Amino acid sequence: MEIEQHLDSQEGPKHYQEKANQLFSKGEYQEALDLLHKYFSYKTTSDEEFSQKEKHEILMEMGRNHQKLCEFGKAKEYFQQVLEEKQKSENALDTLAVLNSIAEIEICLAQYPAAQAKLEKCKQLAEIYKDYPEYNEIMSGISESLALLAKEKGEFSNALAFIEEAIEFSQEKEDKNGLIRQYCRRGEIYMDTSKIKKANEDLAKSLEMSVAEKGTTSHPDMIEILNTFALLNSINGKFKEGKIFIDRAIALSEQFFPKDHLQKARAYLSLGLYYKKFNQYDEAIKEIEKARNIYRNILGNEHPQVTVSTNYLCTIFYEQGEYPKAKEGLLEALEINKRILGEKHPSIGDSYRRIGCLHKEEGKYNEAFDYFQKSLKIFLDVFGSLHETLASAYSDIGTIYYRLDDQHQALKNYKKALEVSYRLFGEDHPNVAREYHNLGMVYGDLGNKNLEVKYYKKALKIEKEIFGKNHTNIADTYQNLGVVYGEMGLLDKALKKQEQSLHIRLYVFGNKHHSVSSSYYGLGYIYAEKKDYYKAMQFFEKSIRLREEFYGRCHMKTANCCQSIGFLYDQVKALKDSRKCFLKSYQAKKRQSCQNKASLQNLGRTIEYLDRDIALAEKNWPEDIF
Repeated sequence: MEIEQHLDSQEGPKHYQEKANQLFSKGEYQEALDLLHKYFSYKTTSDEEFSQKEKHEILMEMGRNHQKLCEFGKAKEYFQQVLEEKQKSENALDTLAVLNSIAEIEICLAQYPAAQAKLEKCKQLAEIYKDYPEYNEIMSGISESLALLAKEKGEFSNALAFIEEAIEFSQEKEDKNGLIRQYCRRGEIYMDTSKIKKANEDLAKSLEMSVAEKGTTSHPDMIEILNTFALLNSINGKFKEGKIFIDRAIALSEQFFPKDHLQKARAYLSLGLYYKKFNQYDEAIKEIEKARNIYRNILGNEHPQVTVSTNYLCTIFYEQGEYPKAKEGLLEALEINKRILGEKHPSIGDSYRRIGCLHKEEGKYNEAFDYFQKSLKIFLDVFGSLHETLASAYSDIGTIYYRLDDQHQALKNYKKALEVSYRLFGEDHPNVAREYHNLGMVYGDLGNKNLEVKYYKKALKIEKEIFGKNHTNIADTYQNLGVVYGEMGLLDKALKKQEQSLHIRLYVFGNKHHSVSSSYYGLGYIYAEKKDYYKAMQFFEKSIRLREEFYGRCHMKTANCCQSIGFLYDQVKALKDSRKCFLKSYQAKKRQSCQNKASLQNLGRTIEYLDRDIALAEKNWPEDIF
């Protein structure tokens, strides 16, 4: 309906504004904005009186609609115009809501110092008006913004205190929409601090109130709740339940936000992470890149939300063996986060951990250990002793000790990781399965094979329930069961497990992936134990070709494979071939500054023995025997 028809009606402009407010409450922000723009244009060009109060109300409403549509630049322009005009008034109360609205946008844009200054000024000025009827409403908004700011800065205890303050103010004035939003925000803070049960309670309360208040299950305000529920289910290891929330969030965001929107990006990111969990890497990269492009379009290139997406993409890259590409992205994200967030933010800890994981995969254990220690320190300082990130940090450090053959330190750190994960999530969680798996490996190296099998089976049971049958975690567990059965002399069982592991990895990755080389290596080992040296050699050679392709000739994993082929040649008395392989392994490990000095010394002695045996053989036997 055209503006003139509204203005000719008996209700006039009031009816027009009410119509825009109705559209806003239904989540039809673009339609509401169109009406407000038409009305504002009409009032500014007609001869009718247009009071400052009415003008400011319309400008603020237009700003809020732009803000809901994530058009932050336009929203800030309107808020700033109102602020400049209201500051001429002697009544500072008029400026508080506007200052808070601008601060909300600055928080979204990661302009934290500017937002902090405005909110501190708001809180200080608000105390003057403590006895005014508007006080609770104003303080609810200011406290909520302070909570969001503290959360983004990684100050979670402050964030929780502020959001609880906001909830109290909203309860005082019975603001249901405020409570819906604030329960969701408190749920996010609980989730960030691994208080999973409390997070679930708040999110359920927020969703239930939202449906009751809106009278529908299709409203854009629900997208944030759905996205948060999806993440909570992922943390709990309930990926398929989380997928239901993701699909609903995407459907609503595409319905209400045809253009780029932060909640749409968040839903795409969640979908990408879901695909990653199930090793569907092409789909994962596609969705995460969609999310990152939206974040860049709305927030710019240098923003924490952009670096989060970059970090996830780089994790996929190094899992696929694309180490240089992963390293470049991770270091770039780290530098951006340092500039915005400082040195002690949990996002910095997350970046350190991911870079550590990259170095671990490259076989650079000293560098990995240093990054993991820096990560652990930040997580302990921010979260205390009971948080999901602590479990991952202890597990990472345990893995470095394990690879350096310090099994007692590995065991100590894996047990710490298990304790944290078990206390947070209970038995049926991927993190608990991960630590059972790790403990099995350590107990096996300490000679307790029965305990090793027991822990692998505990891990496998959890993994199958969560992931189904074709997941790389399950492939890892099958492979380790194959190794331990081989060491126990149960070669047929060992062969079956190694074949199951290879089948999953080929299904997930195809035949050009570093984990496939690990399965080839495991099969080579079993066939060697079965004295089928021809088949063993075939699998070892497949393994070494892939390892050289992914890691290079001088990587520790390539060196270990060379060493195994050397033992195999030694078994069939091909002494020169054996020496050649051992020498390649020795040179690669020496070049990599192998931390296991005893292993390096043993290799050196093996080469000396082979030199002696070859010399004796050449002296006493015909040359063509070789």
